[in-house]
Amino acid sequence: MLTKVGRNKPMLICCDCGQPAAQSSSERQRRIHGSLLMLALAAVAGIALFLSHINEKAREGLLPTEKTEQPQEE
Repeated sequence: MLTKVGRNKPMLICCDCGQPAAQSSSERQRRIHGSLLMLALAAVAGIALFLSHINEKAREGLLPTEKTEQPQEE
């Protein structure tokens, strides 16, 4: 029989012998997936910020724009 102990970091403890139960692999996978999700969200936010910055600079005329050839008048 297992008992849940702790508030901040709950652990499962055996009621008979008092030994902590091993963490399940699903809990580790959930932590890894959560960390990867947070990194992905941070990357998306960074890319959006970078693209908006480039768009703002292009509107201000600080970035070189493509020049179209204009016919030369003789």
